[in-house]
Amino acid sequence: MYRGTTPTFTFTLSVDTSVLSEIWFTFSQDREELLTRDMSECDLDGTTITFTMNQNETLLFHDGTVEMQVRALFTDGTAGASEIVKMQASRILRGGVIS
Repeated sequence: MYRGTTPTFTFTLSVDTSVLSEIWFTFSQDREELLTRDMSECDLDGTTITFTMNQNETLLFHDGTVEMQVRALFTDGTAGASEIVKMQASRILRGGVIS
């Protein structure tokens, strides 16, 4: 992901989204939570969840490794978490939001 851009994230679950009470997509850098999206901020369709970050959100990250983890609460009361996924926030030559 490049800083200052608007990437779309698409996640395919092993279960239908109808069995979710809540889901969080948390992004951190240097062990500091910088951004969390919950299901009210996502598009849910069957087993797929999609959301797009805005420029301000990607500018929260400095260039380097970003960690992301999904946590979910299911309608039966059980909770789960994904492995922590690592991705790169790539630098840009000119910062700021393009408007």
